[in-house]
Amino acid sequence: MAVSGVFFVLFVLMHSYGNLKILAGPEAYNEYAHHLRTFLMPILPYEGLLWILRIVLVVLVLVHMGSAIHLWMRGRKARGAAYGQEEEHPQQLRRAHHDVRRHLPHHLHRVPPAALHD
Repeated sequence: MAVSGVFFVLFVLMHSYGNLKILAGPEAYNEYAHHLRTFLMPILPYEGLLWILRIVLVVLVLVHMGSAIHLWMRGRKARGAAYGQEEEHPQQLRRAHHDVRRHLPHHLHRVPPAALHD
């Protein structure tokens, strides 16, 4: 997930660099666009680099999504019970909730514990 994330950051930086060429004028922008289309022209076909980058980007999006789903499932398995489900010891939870409800005003409003009534 980190590798695909780094690639996405580099892609955004390079894409921003290319878009900023518009500020240098139409000639600079068109020259940059032409350079991307003809990069390694004898070795790659016209727009070959752009198609390679498009395919790599789609593959890395799928890898990133797969990694995210894998991590989510791993975390869910490690956690055990899902959030919001009652724990194995409901009596202890009720006691803890009662204690928090009883002592919270004491800590928030500086009320002595003897002044609080259940």
